[in-house]
Amino acid sequence: MALKETTRRSRNSCQLLTAVQARDRHSRKLNIQKWKKL
Repeated sequence: MALKETTRRSRNSCQLLTAVQARDRHSRKLNIQKWKKL
């Protein structure tokens, strides 16, 4: 049971990491657009 819990937690953290990376990529793209407008 504890093993299942740890695997679920690690899967959640993995999803969090990918979400953060996607958001970073998106914000970086927006920043590039801002600089081009400037």
